[in-house]
Amino acid sequence: MTPPATLRYRIEQRVNRWLMRVMLYRFHRLYTLGWTIYTAPRWAWRALWATGMLRSGWAAGSVDRHGKPVPWFTHPCIEWLTRQDWSAVHVLEYGSGWGTAYWSAHAAEAVAVEDNPAWAQRVRLMAPRAYVLMAGTPEGYIGAATMRAEWDVIIIDGSYRLDCAKAALPRLRKGGLMIVDNSDVPGAGLEPAAFLTQAGLVRADYWGTAGIAPWECTSVFVNSRCRALLARRQKYERRRNVNMAAHLPTTPGQSTPD
Repeated sequence: MTPPATLRYRIEQRVNRWLMRVMLYRFHRLYTLGWTIYTAPRWAWRALWATGMLRSGWAAGSVDRHGKPVPWFTHPCIEWLTRQDWSAVHVLEYGSGWGTAYWSAHAAEAVAVEDNPAWAQRVRLMAPRAYVLMAGTPEGYIGAATMRAEWDVIIIDGSYRLDCAKAALPRLRKGGLMIVDNSDVPGAGLEPAAFLTQAGLVRADYWGTAGIAPWECTSVFVNSRCRALLARRQKYERRRNVNMAAHLPTTPGQSTPD
């Protein structure tokens, strides 16, 4: 039989250890919360400055941290765009704006279609190297893709988006890109994005902030006839199938596929 003094001592030790664990756990949570509150403003400030959201808010448009115009796409998509070489491409943009100034400065040819006369005049001053086509009718707006036999990049970011996507798809060259902004918004980019996906184009979604908007999606579609991209996708699918087969459970008399 355990003496009463010894039993009381053990109970007190266990209670003290339990209290110590509770106090350490609460202290750790308070420390983590305090450190997050202390560092979050600095990281948020750096993110707002690096993406250009601060200067975009000041300029009431879409610019980078240096004040240069960029398309009003999500910032992850803009980061991808700025890493590419567009010096030899021909761009058709349904809907003009800050992106027109960007493409006119980086592409060989930039054509923007607009149905607002006042905004078209402002874009002409903003992007003097671009050709801003003023379309007075829906037919002229949608049929602007017939200006060239093929386009390297087609951007759907204006009016009549679904009809423009259907009309412009036959004019997209092999391996060309079609960019649909607001692809998560019904009545805007959701329908043309679904149409291009069903048409067999390879899709990549870029979610994130855009300009001064909190959260949007910009989708980039690549013509599935692009051999390099198809080969890369097939290689990835083969590797994924091999990895999945390697983890399949084997039964007696059944071997794991290679």
